[in-house]
Amino acid sequence: RRSWGNTYSYMMMMMMMILFYRVILILFKAWQEIKEQYKAHILPASSTYSQMVRRVAGPLIEASGLKDLDWEFIVVEEPQANAFVLPGGKVCVFTGIFPIVETEDNLSAVLAHEIAHVVARHSAENMSFARVLTIVYWTLRLTLQIDAPWLLNLFMQVGVQLPFNRRCESEADHIGLLLMSKACYNPEAAANLWEKFHEHEGKTEKRGSSVSQFLSTHPGHESRAKQIRAWMPEAKTIRSASSCPPLEEVDSFFTKAARAQAKRGFFS
Repeated sequence: RRSWGNTYSYMMMMMMMILFYRVILILFKAWQEIKEQYKAHILPASSTYSQMVRRVAGPLIEASGLKDLDWEFIVVEEPQANAFVLPGGKVCVFTGIFPIVETEDNLSAVLAHEIAHVVARHSAENMSFARVLTIVYWTLRLTLQIDAPWLLNLFMQVGVQLPFNRRCESEADHIGLLLMSKACYNPEAAANLWEKFHEHEGKTEKRGSSVSQFLSTHPGHESRAKQIRAWMPEAKTIRSASSCPPLEEVDSFFTKAARAQAKRGFFS
């Protein structure tokens, strides 16, 4: 029995190692494909925004406790106001976000949110959840003998998957807020950022209703700002305990550079 137990443990360990390296390979390939896709639009490391992204990210990475991770940040000249992260610390920021961000503190809120996804291991959690979801789907379909799989798909998507995604985003907002506070950025900027996104959304399209938020992978901008303000006392307590300098309004070099470059059509 002991021999079988040892063999089983060894087999499981080998399977986990193989799975781990397969995931690493897939993620590496995905990042390389993203860089190839945007190759002509990736800004050089010497550009103003690339330097600022790395500089603002530095204290956040230090605060995250993951400074030994192979972090990589790229800035892509595209009009979309977005940023995303892949597991392993690969972060992509699109230039369309800079006219909304404007300040270092606001940028720190964006980067802290992406770094928080890595801290919380949301990608691994998503993969585990997807496996559970598949089991639940087929159990319900076979047990209840559902003849309309599209209806079950809709239920699983709207009733289970989307709420899970929104929970992960909300958790990243919370962790990101604490990270930026620990890194001595202004936590008020996180709420301010989502209010800016809400204003931007109102200028570019119809504002999201409660129905559209229900069908979204992310919480609504107003909801996020409100929730972040509810976490603000905790964030300010962490900032105070981190030997940070007093908060003050600064029209930073980043702000001036962002405005100037936005007027020129982003990057020269």
